[in-house]
Amino acid sequence: MGDELVKCQRCGAEIKSYSPMRKWCVECRHAISLEQAKARKLAKRNGSPKLN
Repeated sequence: MGDELVKCQRCGAEIKSYSPMRKWCVECRHAISLEQAKARKLAKRNGSPKLN
């Protein structure tokens, strides 16, 4: 049950999922984490009202 193929929701590459929560391939997960870190850094610097 834990070895069904799942497609990455970002690039569509097939990933062998060992977790039902897996949404992205390794490359996309890395890129997404970098994007989120940049967004958090910008929001913090700009004093985003969402975070305060």
